[in-house]
Amino acid sequence: CALPISEAVDGYNTLRTASPWTELGETRSRSQQWIWENQLALSKGLLQVHAEQQYQDVSRPGEPFEQTSRSIRGYGLGWIAQEGPHQWQVNLRRDENSQFGSENTGALAYGFRLSTPWRLRVAIGTSFVAPSFNQLYYPGFGNPALDRKSTRLNSSHVSESRMPSSA
Repeated sequence: CALPISEAVDGYNTLRTASPWTELGETRSRSQQWIWENQLALSKGLLQVHAEQQYQDVSRPGEPFEQTSRSIRGYGLGWIAQEGPHQWQVNLRRDENSQFGSENTGALAYGFRLSTPWRLRVAIGTSFVAPSFNQLYYPGFGNPALDRKSTRLNSSHVSESRMPSSA
């Protein structure tokens, strides 16, 4: 069980500019986050539980940005297990972003060991990501028109695992 707490501050100070549209002064973003994670051994596999909370704010000289603060919550549950040549994993996650809305995501994966070096894997899943305040507003780089992204993944492959031989 872990409960890390962190704070990150990023500042960009414009001292001079040739641009009539750029205000002098500091553009600053701050993020405070806590994460709780725990793992529980089950009779079949391992259960993983995850929760996090993040507060973010951004400021700049002159007129404020359209969105100057937001909160982000995330909750997740995962299960991974193996029996004989079979291995599987199930992950579920809920994200709640006060600026970009809520999204449920997840993944299912299955692996089968064909022989000692060979394994077949198949997976499907979804993901969700919202742009950071730096991606939206960083001077000279940010794009306030960025939106959230949701994707779907389908994957299958056969792989060979070569372990070094012992002498």
